[in-house]
Amino acid sequence: MNWILITGSYPPDHGGVAHYTEHLAQELTRHGDRVWVFTGKGGTATGSGAVSVVRLASQFGPRALREMSRQIDRIPEPRRIFVQYIPQALGPHITLRRNRFLGIPISLCLWLRKRSEPVWVMFHELRADVLPGAPVQARLLGSLTRWMIRLIMDSCERAFLSVPRWEREILEDVEDPCVMEWLPIPSNLPVQTNPAMAGAVRRQVLEESSDLLLGHFGTFKSAMTGMFEGLLPELLAKPRRRMLLIGQNSTVYRTQLVERHPQLAGRVLATGALSLEDAAASIAACDLMLQPFPDGASSRRSSLMAPLALGRAIVTSLGPRSEPVWTKSGSVDITDFANQAAALKRIENLIARPERRVALGRRASETYAERFSWERTIRLLTRSDPSASKGPREAAGAARHPIDFALPAD
Repeated sequence: MNWILITGSYPPDHGGVAHYTEHLAQELTRHGDRVWVFTGKGGTATGSGAVSVVRLASQFGPRALREMSRQIDRIPEPRRIFVQYIPQALGPHITLRRNRFLGIPISLCLWLRKRSEPVWVMFHELRADVLPGAPVQARLLGSLTRWMIRLIMDSCERAFLSVPRWEREILEDVEDPCVMEWLPIPSNLPVQTNPAMAGAVRRQVLEESSDLLLGHFGTFKSAMTGMFEGLLPELLAKPRRRMLLIGQNSTVYRTQLVERHPQLAGRVLATGALSLEDAAASIAACDLMLQPFPDGASSRRSSLMAPLALGRAIVTSLGPRSEPVWTKSGSVDITDFANQAAALKRIENLIARPERRVALGRRASETYAERFSWERTIRLLTRSDPSASKGPREAAGAARHPIDFALPAD
């Protein structure tokens, strides 16, 4: 198969979708397929071997789409278009308000309807959430992104959802959708790391090897950090404990954190942006990861998948987008971070029970391998489609049932 991956970002760009698409391309080539990546960041075609990267002159505007058509038409058949969908990353940037830019992928959605190849879409994000009382601009954006769902679902043969509950939301907007399947986001980091690298991290940040190292991995948006920051002064007040902030923006957040809590200056360290290998080693060095999310633990959170794959003990939170696997698998410890006293007690209990942390970490890596790994993703994408003999709408009608939240291993 010749795969045509369309994405708003691709390395050297940073971000979950950029690294996801790169990893997806590499895994598909290992399967024996050929991959072309089209991204709208400007530049020239790059890549080597079985992956070719085409950087369009603009962010999927009409001119860029014409050029993309010409290049795709030269790719041998069979071809398949696979869109990595984030609504605000796949269209020409427009100014909504001062210093605020949006990309609305109307041109791309209309272009997809004209293509003869099978079109698949991976929904990394679905639409802009609009809260009650939101300003007019936000409500307009919400309406536009809902319309985008109708347009793109009208073009595609198969749709993959990083959050299974999105099936219900899509059915609110689309009367006759294509087949929808849950496709969790695997870890973008190595799933194994050299113990010597993790040991070097511990020696660098701890006074003694037996000291406790807490960690958080992510992009340090306030929605996440606000959930655990209030716990840190008490958690780190006890001796022989440190906190390691891992990832892009971690140094900025540490500076802000220490300004608010000066007593943490010697207790909290930050890595800044790291290579994938160094980020994995830093996570592997931690004894316990604090990974809460405002919408709850879910399979779309690559910052949760990374410590899960590396077999770390994780404390996280449930929310409206959490799948039942998080409570049923025993792979994470769950607490209510909104109740700081209860969360603190739960974390201290884990700190006091190293055997419980080891068991959590073991179950985490087992669950990742069974449910979320790249190997499982590629099996799902490259398997023989039992509905292939039917049209996409007919197949969807035959398969009309809720997505299986249990996510069987095979």
